Amino acid sequence: MEFGSVMRAMFLGLLCFAVTGAASPVCDVNIDPSGVVVRFGDPVTVNCSTTREDVLGAGWESSVSPVNEPNSTTAFLNVSSLAVLDAKPKCSMNFNNETKLPECIFLFAPEFMKIGNGSNLKCLVLGVASAQYLAVQFYKGDDQIAGSDNVTHNGTQFPVNATITFPINHGVNYTCTAELDFGSETPIQDTSPPYATSTIGPGEEKLNMSSLSYTISPTAADSLPCEVNIDPSRVVVRFGDPVTVNCSTTREDVMGAGWESSVSSVNEPNSKITVWNVSSLIVWDAEPKCFINYMNEPRQCEEKLDLVIYKYPESVSLIAPEFMKIGEESNITCQVLDVAPIRYLTVKLYKGDEQLGNRSFTHNSTRFPVNESIPFPVTPTRADNGAEYTCVAELQLGPGEPIKNSSLPFRMLPIDFEEQPILTVSENVEVNQSSTVRCELKNAFPPEEVQVELLINNESHTNISTDMDNVYVEESFTLDSFEPAVITCHVSLRSLSKSTSRNVRGYVLPEPTLHTEAVLVNHTGIVTCTVDGSFPATTTQRLLLNGSIVNETHNSTPAQYEFKAEKELNGKMITCETELNLAATSVKKNQSTTFNVLYPPTIKTHFPVSKDLKEGETLSSHFDCEAEGNPPPKTVWLKDSKEFDSSKILTRTDGGVYQLKTMNKFGSALATVTVTVGYEPSVINPAVESVSVLNGDSLVFNCTADGIPAPTYTWKHPEADNVKITTKDGVSTVTITGASSSNHGVYECHAWNLHGNSTRKVTVEVTGNNTLLLTLVAVAVAVLLVPIVCFAYKKKSTTGSYTFLPTNPSSANGSVANNGQTAEDIPLTTGRQRQSNNRSYTCCIVKHSPNSYTHSYVHTVCIYVSCITISKHKMEFGSLIVLGVLVLCPEGAASPVCEVNIDPSRVVVRFGDPVIVNCSTTREDVMGAGWESSINPVNEPNSKITVWNVSSLTSWDAEPKCFINCMNEPRQCVQKLDLVIYKYPQSVSLIAPEFMKIGVESTITCQVLDVAPARYLSVKLYKGDEQLGNRSFTHNSTRFPVNESVPFPVTPTRADNGAGYTCVAELQLGPGGPKPNPTKRSPPLKIPVFYKPSLLSADEENVEVREGGSIVLKCSADGNPAPTYEWKYPKADNVQEITKDGVSTVNITRASSSNDRVYECHAKNRYGVATKNITLTVKGRGAFVCWVVVIGVGVLVFVGLAVGFICYGKRAT
Repeated sequence: MEFGSVMRAMFLGLLCFAVTGAASPVCDVNIDPSGVVVRFGDPVTVNCSTTREDVLGAGWESSVSPVNEPNSTTAFLNVSSLAVLDAKPKCSMNFNNETKLPECIFLFAPEFMKIGNGSNLKCLVLGVASAQYLAVQFYKGDDQIAGSDNVTHNGTQFPVNATITFPINHGVNYTCTAELDFGSETPIQDTSPPYATSTIGPGEEKLNMSSLSYTISPTAADSLPCEVNIDPSRVVVRFGDPVTVNCSTTREDVMGAGWESSVSSVNEPNSKITVWNVSSLIVWDAEPKCFINYMNEPRQCEEKLDLVIYKYPESVSLIAPEFMKIGEESNITCQVLDVAPIRYLTVKLYKGDEQLGNRSFTHNSTRFPVNESIPFPVTPTRADNGAEYTCVAELQLGPGEPIKNSSLPFRMLPIDFEEQPILTVSENVEVNQSSTVRCELKNAFPPEEVQVELLINNESHTNISTDMDNVYVEESFTLDSFEPAVITCHVSLRSLSKSTSRNVRGYVLPEPTLHTEAVLVNHTGIVTCTVDGSFPATTTQRLLLNGSIVNETHNSTPAQYEFKAEKELNGKMITCETELNLAATSVKKNQSTTFNVLYPPTIKTHFPVSKDLKEGETLSSHFDCEAEGNPPPKTVWLKDSKEFDSSKILTRTDGGVYQLKTMNKFGSALATVTVTVGYEPSVINPAVESVSVLNGDSLVFNCTADGIPAPTYTWKHPEADNVKITTKDGVSTVTITGASSSNHGVYECHAWNLHGNSTRKVTVEVTGNNTLLLTLVAVAVAVLLVPIVCFAYKKKSTTGSYTFLPTNPSSANGSVANNGQTAEDIPLTTGRQRQSNNRSYTCCIVKHSPNSYTHSYVHTVCIYVSCITISKHKMEFGSLIVLGVLVLCPEGAASPVCEVNIDPSRVVVRFGDPVIVNCSTTREDVMGAGWESSINPVNEPNSKITVWNVSSLTSWDAEPKCFINCMNEPRQCVQKLDLVIYKYPQSVSLIAPEFMKIGVESTITCQVLDVAPARYLSVKLYKGDEQLGNRSFTHNSTRFPVNESVPFPVTPTRADNGAGYTCVAELQLGPGGPKPNPTKRSPPLKIPVFYKPSLLSADEENVEVREGGSIVLKCSADGNPAPTYEWKYPKADNVQEITKDGVSTVNITRASSSNDRVYECHAKNRYGVATKNITLTVKGRGAFVCWVVVIGVGVLVFVGLAVGFICYGKRAT
């Protein structure tokens, strides 16, 4: 068909579509049931009805059992056996009041008309009802040239298509008009009958519907195209079924049409339509062709029908071997019989719903039915036991679901019967002794189907047991003679079986006899081994000492071993063994015992010379005595030669010397230990709870406690510089010099040792005194002192200059206060020194306080004198001149400075390490020095130096203080040692979440265990070499080891994924501490950081590719967990997706315009999605050619201009 005809047909169709749609009454057709599914050959019944009253009739249109029910609102479609596949039933209702204007009217004429030849013009009226009232008028210009007598249609009441044909001439406008004429009985009142007409020209519009005017123009005859239209173009028909195919043409110069075929050929002269109709297609090579014969060239056109004749498989079955062994490949064959055509056949093997194999035959062009056997290799496993295998044959004849036929299911029952049966029994068994035999098949499958039979001298045993995949029969048997027995193991699985046999022989071997006895140490003993009654009588006897042979005899001769009894031999194993040699093997029996060497006891436990215990404990809880002797010795404790119960609770009076005695009938052994029973202190003094002292007086009181070991004393009292505490010989003394109100308060004495502590309190009250009276008394004593001193020196026989040194009152020299002597009786010097110059002297008299608790001197009167040398041999009384004045020395006047020097001044020591510290003073009036401490206290009288020496410092609260006791004020100076005891952390570790999320704060905790002291501890968190945090504990004064958990907040970034975190605990111990500072690091910890994907390139890209070329589109993103990729684009055969090493690509080959679009890449993990859009533009090759042409033309123009310019230049010259 030429282009003009095509465009005209398209225009007519559009016009027809535009003018249709006149409103019609509602069609009320009810089908019950509305949908029917029926098996081929079964009966079917369907009801069709309407509720409208103006019904003319009802019926069913169908290729089987059509129905027509006039004047009825109901019609039944009833088919007893539905044996056609294309029935396509339709229910129709005819109504009295329905009219339907034509949907459209067409005029058809030949595209080409020969001059002088007549032609026909056809008017086609579509979709009109009711057709019996249809009138069609045909106009040539305005003149009617034909009426409705020529109308043919295909129905009466229903909307139909009508056709009228008129002869025509060329060069004239023709119009076709259709109208419905109901006469005088029309149901439409007061209106003319409905009709349709065409629009002829401007201003002539009518309400009718007409065909388009069609003007025919003659043209010269040319060669026309071949036009053969086959409907349907492709036919799929089952062998033996009917087939109908139409073939037509629209050309007008048709001479005839027909079908060429090996069955039902057709030849229809002068017809543009031909039908190939076969009631039963029973040939495979029909190959029908439609031909059209024309008057003009081409004279004949033909086209072959695409015909597919098929046949269901006669049968589909599975063929499998009788036994399929597990792990071995076997073939399961699908057999498909009598199927056609094979090129559309696909055979599949299924295990349950799982497809195992697929075989097609697309290259086989055979049209006739064939038989096919398709093997599928299968290697069964134990899991396949009981699985059902099915073969499915499919004919995929066209679009839609294929035609399928399946085999009966085959149930897989694989076996594993590879192992040989195992017969476990000794070839030699002892007569009249029960023996065990086992017949076993290992790794059998299925084990429940295995049959096992054990035959012992033809006696059958079938008591089957299973152990996983092992199947066995185990029985006990006894031989009553030396005759051999035949034992057979027989196993079977289905029709397969295996056997093994063995002969078993009997022997006799009695138990050996071992003779031995107890022997006293250092004496000789004998061991004998014998056996009697063996068969055969070829035994060997052996004696073995701890597994080593010491004697061996043959042929039933007894074996003996003579030995010297030693203490070390006691308890060692001696074995009597007998061996019977039998053919290829031997059997043994043995009897064992141990040597019994008798010896006196010894004590193996080391006992200390002395032992400190605590009141309330027992000896047995501290002494575990291990004594050795044979027979085993008895052990007792002795004190004062009397037996002592070691489980008795000890009291403080139970200390003393103890003996542990162990004994048996061959001797005894002793161990001696001195036991000290310790107990906690109890304070004896002070006995009073309060004491008073006058303001300015001195006060001394003691604290005494009883305890073992000797208690150590500490005091709690009001702080004051005039309070001195000394401890000597188990007595702790508090001395208050010049009492004042600051000394008022409670004084607590704490006596403690390793077993406990005790406390006693004394309240000191300071009251007023008469200072004036004391002063007068002091002055009077000073006045009397001068003549006494002079008188004493006057009596000296030696002349010279003497030095009077002050001395403290004592029991040796007395004092005014405590023995009533006069000042004359008090020696004032302890040495003398000859001088040639004048000297000054100070003489002091002291007054003793009346308080009985006071041992100090509080008021001192001093006289300063000068003695002048008169001669070398005699000092005269008159030579003594009083140069000074009477001076009252107030309390504390001119006191020497407290000087305590500790070296080193600061000590840093690790817990458990040794420590040595010196303490000294440069003062000359030292009475003694020492150290107060909870460990290794020191007291050194008359020494200016004292050393605190601890071999292993294992106490956290030592707090050592050095004290210096002096004769003058201040009488005691105390200085505390700056002591730091440290301990490395036992462990440093990190506690962190399993993972962290980017931008979200998490906590990483440093855990430091068992470290001291906390105030010097610094905990740091590192990420690689970068410090993230630091925490100190300077305000923590705890001396003991502590555990610290230090949280550090961390907000990770992408760069932190996989970073190593480390916790460092550092002890910054300061001066005297180890350098560098002690540190301990935790093991590094890597914490994954999760974050959503982010693209590694721009999120928008525009790329180009030339048509037919190839291109790769890439998409990559960084994320944790690693992202997965999803592309979105219309799928095409030339597009392939590949994801590898974190990069996803789309590979496009042979690009075409169908690939010209946007490709979306989605990189996603559980934390988010990143999207990339790539716009691909496919450029056509035409643009490239155009550019080549343009460039080529440009080059030619340029060359032409250049040549012309050159020529012009030459002419000009």
